[in-house]
Amino acid sequence: MNMNKIKYLFVIVCVITAIISCSDDKKYEPFDPEKQALKDNDSLVKFLKNHFYDTQSKEVKVLELGKTALFNDTKLKHKKVDANGLKYTLYIYKTVEGTQVQPKEKDSVLVNYRGLRIVNSQLGDVFDEHNLSWFKLSEVVKGWTYGISEFKSGLNVTETNQPIRYEDYGQGLLFIPSGLGYGNTTTLGYRNQNMMFYIGLLDVNKTK
Repeated sequence: MNMNKIKYLFVIVCVITAIISCSDDKKYEPFDPEKQALKDNDSLVKFLKNHFYDTQSKEVKVLELGKTALFNDTKLKHKKVDANGLKYTLYIYKTVEGTQVQPKEKDSVLVNYRGLRIVNSQLGDVFDEHNLSWFKLSEVVKGWTYGISEFKSGLNVTETNQPIRYEDYGQGLLFIPSGLGYGNTTTLGYRNQNMMFYIGLLDVNKTK
């Protein structure tokens, strides 16, 4: 093998080594939860300023001329939450207050819900949806724990041998930063992603 070939191989090896080194540095860059929290809030604020709640379809849509952005809507509450040593803002949009019981962290709740990702300040796909599901508020993501506790349950008007039915129950939306959601580690494939949930609080089982 002549010297030119040796030099050529040496250069190739150096380039490959440099690429792998840069890739490893990026891969193992330490996660900064405070930086992520700021990024999440900026993304949520941008989303809320560019979307509105359509009262007819009861859906969140891209902002249209003449409509009020969610961020400026009087129904939107900004709730400050301390979790994992950081301060977060949880955004709660209440369409129906509810009439019965307001749950606390240790209580169990019966809910209808639909969860969507918020990706780059745009509404993403539905990743979870269930009706008539019981949860302990102490065993769900913090966004739910602090968000659903702002609503009240409804009145069970189910008749004998008929489907379960509630009236006047709390309804609305939760806009959850990733730090109050699945965070930086998750098996669901939604690491560091903000989420939006449509929720209906049907019933509350108080913990004694």
